[in-house]
Amino acid sequence: MEIYYASEDRLSEEANALVEFDVNSIRRVVAAERGDEPEVWVVAPGGYQADGHPLRDSESIRLIAYSKHSRIVYATDGCNSCRHILNTPLETNKDEELITLAEQTQMPQSLLQALARVIRS
Repeated sequence: MEIYYASEDRLSEEANALVEFDVNSIRRVVAAERGDEPEVWVVAPGGYQADGHPLRDSESIRLIAYSKHSRIVYATDGCNSCRHILNTPLETNKDEELITLAEQTQMPQSLLQALARVIRS
């Protein structure tokens, strides 16, 4: 499992504990489906901490994860988790396709693009 951050912002220990909580939440969703655990995870630090204070939940998705084998993107805002099965591997999607995916799924375009960059590298 690899965790990447969508920005250079550093998180406090308490905010990092929230990241771990969200990772475990997505793992429970994957386990319930008997799915393949995501290999790549991308964190939006702004969803976990504001002005040095940890945020229990966020108004938008703050963590996404991707299972390359099953082509599933998982996402959470700290309260709710969801998954989206892709027709094609995420890394093959062009920026226009990522924009469309963001619009269809309500996942932040910036997180999807960060995820795609990590997978492509």
